[in-house]
Amino acid sequence: MDLDTFNNTCFYKLKNIPPIPDLFVASAEQAVYKTHDQHKQLAHSNTSVAKDFRSTKFCRILQNNFSINVDYFKNDPHSFYKFHKDAPWQAMPRTCSINIWLSGNPGAITMFSDTEINKLTNQVFICNYEKCVPFLFNSQIPHAVVNPFNEARYILSIGFHIAPYERVKKFLDETDFGHDLYSPA
Repeated sequence: MDLDTFNNTCFYKLKNIPPIPDLFVASAEQAVYKTHDQHKQLAHSNTSVAKDFRSTKFCRILQNNFSINVDYFKNDPHSFYKFHKDAPWQAMPRTCSINIWLSGNPGAITMFSDTEINKLTNQVFICNYEKCVPFLFNSQIPHAVVNPFNEARYILSIGFHIAPYERVKKFLDETDFGHDLYSPA
């Protein structure tokens, strides 16, 4: 598989969805975070329900078409969130997500690995997030996050349950979301 094809199956910049406003950055930075038991096994990632973002017009449109959850993620300083696939232990696995880097360390690295390339040495592919810009993220391909710096990194994540990555991608590409996506519904 060539690099562009592999990257598009791992992550995809959502061109028809505008960047989110800075008010959600402050919400993420001020949220109260907890570490779930399954995350303790993987390393330093904490979550907080993003109630403010969940009530936007954008999330209402998604909720009318998919089963979703909306969370802030915090990657602690000097942490490595090990290679994993999301939520295989849940009855409704998280198949993909819209991830939006909000603030904190721009040097944190999100990477994917295609273990089919080489079983001994994994080749990695980097998702180059842009601040406040939505990316569709295939959470069923092994991925990891390295934050080797003194600053936490915050992500807004809209997780999709059961719906395959390609179906969500097609919906997001073909839907006209209109204006004021991030205002309360």
